[in-house]
Order: sequence, then structure tokens, then C-alpha cells
Amino acid sequence: MYVGNCNEYLVQLKLIRPSIEKIYPGIEIYLVCKDDAYYLLEDSPKTLKANEYVKERYGYTRELFCDMQNHPVEELLKESHIPKLLLKTKQNKGGNLCSIYPFGASPTRSLSREQIEKVEKYVISKNM
Repeated sequence: MYVGNCNEYLVQLKLIRPSIEKIYPGIEIYLVCKDDAYYLLEDSPKTLKANEYVKERYGYTRELFCDMQNHPVEELLKESHIPKLLLKTKQNKGGNLCSIYPFGASPTRSLSREQIEKVEKYVISKNM
């Protein structure tokens, strides 16, 4: 459950949920968000608006909070002993423009020089 203001966390949870369910077979993960962020999850199964959520219907609820020091999704992965996940996302073909945004807003960290160089090499290798 995440009902905060950083919709990026909801997108991350949506993308990592299939991998987590694969790591822990038999566990079903439902995502709950505030009503005005539901549009980010509505195309995904097992999602609820906060006003539809009834705690007693679920065996365990883990609510994510942002303390402005740690990234809540990263902390969830660490405490669950889930390794860094490689995610498969849809890739639209065509176009060769690319932007790199290296600066993160807390608690998301900015990219290091090494990470930026790695991204630049990848982008160049893809003729962008």
C-alpha cells in the first residue's frame, strides 16, 4: 500500500510485482494507492483504490512511507531479501533521441559519474 505523493513508486511496484511473485510462488501481491493515482495501475490486475481497501480481507499489509532519507521501494526489496531485478518493459521502435536526467529528487539519488558514463555508452551503442 502506498498512498503518498510520489507516483513513481507506484510505477516501480507495478513493474516489480511479477518478479516478486515469481520469487515467492503462491504469494499474491495487491497494490493499493490513493484514488487520484489509480490511473497508473488500472490496467494491472490486483489493484485497488485506497477507499476500496478493507484490511481484514488480506493476510498482511505492508504500507510504504517516504522518510526523505531512504527509497521506500528499495527498502522493501532489501528487507524482503529480493535481489536487484532486471525488468522487461515495452520498447517502442523508432526514434533516436534520448535524454539523460542524472539528478534525482530526494529520496531518489542522483546518478554518479560512473553511472552517467555507463548510460552514455549504452545510448551511443544504440545509435541514439
